[in-house]
Amino acid sequence: MRHNATKQGATAIYLFIAEINGYKEGTYKSKIKYGQTCYINSKLHNPDVTTEEGRKEFHEDIWLQRLYKDLDGFYSITTDTFLAKRRISAIQSRSYNKAHQWTTPIELDAGASMLQVTGALLNDSRLLTRTNIIGDRLQDAWYIKGLTRLQAKKAATPMLYGSSQTCHELWQSNKIKYSLDDIRVFMNELNNGALGVANGFKDFIIRNAKPNETMKVNIDNEVFTIKCNRYKNIGDITKAYSLYDTDLDRIETIYHTSTHKEADLEQFRRYFQTLLIHNLDSQIANRVTKATIEKYGWCIDIHDAFIVNPEAALFVRRAYAREIEGINSRRKDILANYFHSIGIGAEAQGSWTKVQDKIVPLKGILKCNLMALK
Repeated sequence: MRHNATKQGATAIYLFIAEINGYKEGTYKSKIKYGQTCYINSKLHNPDVTTEEGRKEFHEDIWLQRLYKDLDGFYSITTDTFLAKRRISAIQSRSYNKAHQWTTPIELDAGASMLQVTGALLNDSRLLTRTNIIGDRLQDAWYIKGLTRLQAKKAATPMLYGSSQTCHELWQSNKIKYSLDDIRVFMNELNNGALGVANGFKDFIIRNAKPNETMKVNIDNEVFTIKCNRYKNIGDITKAYSLYDTDLDRIETIYHTSTHKEADLEQFRRYFQTLLIHNLDSQIANRVTKATIEKYGWCIDIHDAFIVNPEAALFVRRAYAREIEGINSRRKDILANYFHSIGIGAEAQGSWTKVQDKIVPLKGILKCNLMALK
């Protein structure tokens, strides 16, 4: 399918340009404006490709250059002379090449889907706000005052999925510098801030699940079987085999020793938080991708991100928003069915009440912002 370029598609490109160039907090309009400024000035990272860090950004510069060229085609800019002035004039004008078709796709990435899904399931207004599901200003989900974004994300993500490592162990493994004050700041957020709600939810599931080697799980009425993939060594078993040696014309005995393993159900219980979140965001991706392909011909989903034609961006944002709203409206049934399927019963009610006590509930019906996809 071919779709002619429109102002709507150009707006989607500006938002993506701003995202690539590091825009994290502000307003919807200011993000568009920043993307336009980047386009006017042909802003690039200009990384040092001789370094590993530089090579990580190089593909983004290629992407930006192609988007700038695509926008030039949209505005019928064919010369590099006074390029910035021509681009300013083009943006201000209402005219554009109505026959132009975008040649460069854009990416729409969820603002921390783990926290978005958790916020929708718990109906916690703080998680919903910091992931741009609700609120008037765009926020960075991984902002923690006093820490770098890298410190916050590299520690919080694995821990909220069930990692048993501490924040400083995770920082060390990622070669991130830290101080004792950084540890105090992070732990305060994890215990008392919005991330504390997600952390308490994770702890509740891990501590109260009753793992078996094989289990039938129900997540939002998607029922499937899982098997324990964690094992512990119990001991060695040696078996003797009698074989006839034709050269020696006699029976020889050989011995084979193998390690006997059993399912490690205690380690397996850490899987159940990841299982819930990843299954729900994969269901979202499946439905959004299917609908986008049916309408626009193609879509590539990568975990919680979507590579699409700029003209499809608004459709994808709306489809994603409906999915988040649906999870929120079905949250009680989703959790009840999931808890039952992994063995969490009435005996855990006291622990569940403690999780709920940390929630700052959203009042009214959730209306998801379209910028839940950055």
